[in-house]
Amino acid sequence: MGKRLTRISGPQIRLSLPQLAGLEAAIVLLNGSTFYGIIGQLKNNTCLFKDFRNYEHVVALDQIAEIITDNVSSY
Repeated sequence: MGKRLTRISGPQIRLSLPQLAGLEAAIVLLNGSTFYGIIGQLKNNTCLFKDFRNYEHVVALDQIAEIITDNVSSY
């Protein structure tokens, strides 16, 4: 099975976060830092994000450049 990357940026981030909760994703910040893990919930203009070391990050939505997810494709 192949995978297809989905990139979410700009105003679509705030709209997409509720549907992305619980999924694996990479979060790219405006300063170039990248975190990979599980997206948590949206609270007060922040996103809770747990990496695979089980450390929870709290990221302000205005600091997120893009969110990248892998979707399994049919080919």
